[in-house]
Amino acid sequence: MESLSGTTWPGPWQPITVPQRRAYEQELQAELTAGHALMGGRATAVARCSRCDDVLFALQEAAHPYAVVHLVWQGPQRQPWPATTFFESLAELVASCAESDRES
Repeated sequence: MESLSGTTWPGPWQPITVPQRRAYEQELQAELTAGHALMGGRATAVARCSRCDDVLFALQEAAHPYAVVHLVWQGPQRQPWPATTFFESLAELVASCAESDRES
């Protein structure tokens, strides 16, 4: 996984504080159920999107190092929630944001 220090976050994305990180990580664990792609993995919250409240998680020892997750804040969820999109790099996330902005 690449270093996130000094990252220039695209558009509505912004880094989060340590208390926010803990809250997002706890909520992710509360929402995951058996069979979800993130179940059993180690995910660290690193940024959030102010436009849609999605959270970017850095994943340890995973096939894809980043996941954008739409938390619903309502306890355990049924598949496919919490909705999750995987990214290979921050550059891929930035490209996805730029494409989304063009479509808006």
